[in-house]
Amino acid sequence: MSEKNVLAVFEEIGRAEASMPEARAVVPIRHGITFVALDPAGPIELMGWYSQGPIPLPAVGDVIGLHWDRVRVVAVHTQYGRDEGTGEPVVFTSVDVEALPTTAA
Repeated sequence: MSEKNVLAVFEEIGRAEASMPEARAVVPIRHGITFVALDPAGPIELMGWYSQGPIPLPAVGDVIGLHWDRVRVVAVHTQYGRDEGTGEPVVFTSVDVEALPTTAA
């Protein structure tokens, strides 16, 4: 990315931040998370929710359980922003996963 493009990105972030209403002094952060399977036919949202407060995030390579099935994390994408109406902080994370083979009992 050229220096000019980097500066344009920073200016856009500054404009977005300046346009948000002032948040209350102390507010819980809304954190959304979704888990996505990368299927050849297109991504499939497996599950997702919002929480008032932080949600532990898995790292790439972690093996986690989704509804008691094991999956491997292949990518984690996090966006930080503010609610346009209240100015309160919002964090949204999308976690891409792949299924792990099941083992016979």
